[in-house]
This record gives sequence, C-alpha cells and structure tokens, in this order.
Amino acid sequence: MPESIRQFGLKYPENFSPSERIIPVERAVKEARRIVEKALATNFANSDMRFWPVEEIRQWKEKLSVYATKVHPDVTPESMRGKCFLIAEELRSSLLDNGQEVEEIRTTQKPYEDGHAYLRAFYRGYEIFIDPTIAQFIERHNHVFVGTKDQLRYLALTRSREGFESIWGEKD
Repeated sequence: MPESIRQFGLKYPENFSPSERIIPVERAVKEARRIVEKALATNFANSDMRFWPVEEIRQWKEKLSVYATKVHPDVTPESMRGKCFLIAEELRSSLLDNGQEVEEIRTTQKPYEDGHAYLRAFYRGYEIFIDPTIAQFIERHNHVFVGTKDQLRYLALTRSREGFESIWGEKD
C-alpha cells in the first residue's frame, strides 16, 4: 500500500508533502479515534499469545473506549493507576494486529517504576497521542485519549492532578 494512503504509520510529519496532509487536524483526530476504537472492539485482550499476564489484561476487555459514554463503570482513576505499561502495550499490539503502526513511549524503561507509557502514531502528517490510561491523571476523563499534543497539553493543564511534563515527559 502506498505510504501516502496508509492509516497510522511512523512516517514523520516533515516527510509529508502538503498534498498528503489534505484534511484538517480535527478530522484526522476523529478518524484516528475510529481506528483506535476498532482495535479496542476487535483485537484488544483477545490473544493468548502475548508476553504479559493474560488474565490481568482480560479484565479490561470490552471496558475501554475512546468515547466516554461507552466506557465501563469499572474504569476509574484508581483502577487505571499503575496499569499504563500493560494496557498501552496490549493496545499497541491490537493496533499492530489491525495493520496500524504505532510507537510505545515510556517515560521510564522499568515497567514497575514510576513513569508512564502511552502510544504515538502519525496519521496524515499529524502526530497523534493515544493514552489508554489517562484516567489516572486527568479528572473526569475515563476514556482513551486520542488527540494531538496540543489537545493533550490543554487537557493536562486544565484538569490534571499532575503536570504535563512529569507525565508525558516533555516541556513543550
């Protein structure tokens, strides 16, 4: 499939020509949300072939969504705390199973140490952040975050229990 029509991918924005970035950022984010929602609905927590505790990830099957109205009541800030490495890796694998290239970002390399894991992809030339456990940091946001860095920064600065830099690892 030609690079310009692939869905998610790790083709960095500076490599996109203006003609490849033909949709507004809001539409790109909306389309990216649909892609993530499909992965959550079809492949998430469906495989016994992963390297992490199967039962631990299965408790999240059919509970996560990019849409607040579809999230199961079990998804709370407390239930998400400390689950970011496990859930981010499972979502990354689910997206890969659907043919979507995403990159896992870790603010630490040790899974059980303080830090955070989330995903990043590029879609139509836009950098898209995917944070399935954002509920542990952002009040009243129990659904999977899919959006740009600016959208994430705004959300973090207006509703976060912690600072943007300490969670997502960048000042800007």
